[in-house]
Amino acid sequence: MKDKKKSNKKAFLIFGIVLIVYMIFMSVIGDNSEPSSDLDEIETYEQQEIDLQNLEKFSFGESLETVLLEIGVDDATEAVCEVDNAYGMTLRVTTSTKRLWVSIDDYFQDKREVNWIKDYDSGDTIYYYISDDLHYNEPIYSYKTGEVLVDKVDGESEKYPLVITVEQLVNEINKDIQVAADKYNGKWVQITGKVTHISDGGDMYGYYLYGEKGNSGLKITCWVTETKKSTSVGQTKTFLGVMQEVTTVNNTEITKCTIVE
Repeated sequence: MKDKKKSNKKAFLIFGIVLIVYMIFMSVIGDNSEPSSDLDEIETYEQQEIDLQNLEKFSFGESLETVLLEIGVDDATEAVCEVDNAYGMTLRVTTSTKRLWVSIDDYFQDKREVNWIKDYDSGDTIYYYISDDLHYNEPIYSYKTGEVLVDKVDGESEKYPLVITVEQLVNEINKDIQVAADKYNGKWVQITGKVTHISDGGDMYGYYLYGEKGNSGLKITCWVTETKKSTSVGQTKTFLGVMQEVTTVNNTEITKCTIVE
């Protein structure tokens, strides 16, 4: 009888030890497992109406309220979320006079902020707000009056290049190289001039608008990627591209070029 009790006690002890080892093992496994994705905890609002009277309960609410007030929207009557995914969120905000298209940044931002606000129904792209860290280089209009508040900055984008002739550029470079460099380096330019020389670079052609290849001094070249020459020496052409370093002693190059005229 005593042997049986000892046997039961021993079996119970072994079972307890196994159970403790199992629990420790599962605890270790749990600690080393991958944490759940933040996306699993994010509530999406697609096709839902956003309560404009209680914006504080939304992760983007503070930013939306601040920006709407900043551009003068105090008459918003409805906001509906049309898109909400990891790439971003867009709302359609209806006011007493128009509808607005509001873009909010993606899930992976620490704090969701408004990227831009533009007219929802206009065929043109009319922005009423663009955040500082986005460089759309588009005019910003007044929500209430439609006047241009911040105009485009020429040269910052392909859509709005600095428009010049080769004669103007040469004159500016010769007058003050530092002023010309500050104005043109890294900027988009649309430049018109007579082709003086064509250089075959293999996968692209360099159209010289000023100076000759091999000669010292100022040269201006537009590098165009194309399979064959599209213009000849002596023709006047207009090129669109990005100005590289402006210089009086080497080749002032314009890259990413296309021929627009």
